[in-house]
Amino acid sequence: MWFFSQALSRHCVAAPARLCGGRSRPARGVLRYAARMARTARRPAWIGILLTVLAVAGIARAADDAASTPYAVLHAALSPALEVEGDPHLRAVQKIESKLANVAPRDIEVTIDARGGPIRVPVAADGRVAFPLRDDLLAENPPVRSNQPRGSLTVSVTLALASPRSTRVPVGEFSAALDAADAWLSRKAAAEGVAPPVVRGLELRFPPAAGASATLRGRSERLLLADGDGRIVLVRERDLVDGTREVELSQPPLEVVPWLAR
Repeated sequence: MWFFSQALSRHCVAAPARLCGGRSRPARGVLRYAARMARTARRPAWIGILLTVLAVAGIARAADDAASTPYAVLHAALSPALEVEGDPHLRAVQKIESKLANVAPRDIEVTIDARGGPIRVPVAADGRVAFPLRDDLLAENPPVRSNQPRGSLTVSVTLALASPRSTRVPVGEFSAALDAADAWLSRKAAAEGVAPPVVRGLELRFPPAAGASATLRGRSERLLLADGDGRIVLVRERDLVDGTREVELSQPPLEVVPWLAR
């Protein structure tokens, strides 16, 4: 049995619902059930940087044929990534992670059993994946399997900003990325009939032990040091104003994400 759940985060409200049970339903049916579930959620799935999360009980071990997850279920969960495809400022980050503390992402194996041959989906050390979102696979709806125990994997998509092209970043580059995030969130809010979240700035994420820093240069110069988790937050109205010309980073960030008002 599979269960689709919105994220429990400070920006998302949980809304678990039964998607399907027993044997696999056709792709169209799976998508219809997913859409109905999304409409009944108390808040839309895109609120905050977390676009969607799927608690996958059915990405099963290869030997368990009856419990494999239909491709369409994962396609429905990861399809928000298609909405920012090609945007020069926005990125959608797909991840597959285990809910078991002793399982590292590199231990996870995921395979799509397509008619044309198995398609292996590599999982990076931080859980990132590039799950293929293809119309032909959606029409075929092949089973998707993993080497992990039933119910132990979570699939998610988060909204991120494009990483800077160098360690010396004009403020305009960061501002353009934040404007793009504002516009995207506003479009989603209008479609849902709710107020959009406020993007107050951006968060630069570095390795925790890297001792990363950001130097803000303009009429004056300020040095910002990463916290114990490797994060530096640049606030729009304080750090990305007319008086600041550029931001010099001590090293390239692992990721840049919108920082939302609480």
